[in-house]
Amino acid sequence: MALAEIPLCVWRKRGQTFVFRGQTIRYWAAGQGEPLLLIHGFPTASWDWHYLWQPLG
Repeated sequence: MALAEIPLCVWRKRGQTFVFRGQTIRYWAAGQGEPLLLIHGFPTASWDWHYLWQPLG
């Protein structure tokens, strides 16, 4: 199965934010199932997961 790529410009536009203890947290929500939290390492970004979002959603 080929994994669908999400263009970088689309990834940037879909992100949402909230502030927690003075830090801005950026997140993405997609799909219809139970919530799944994917955490990237330092110094990377959630872009690390972009090939998996659609199959997991």
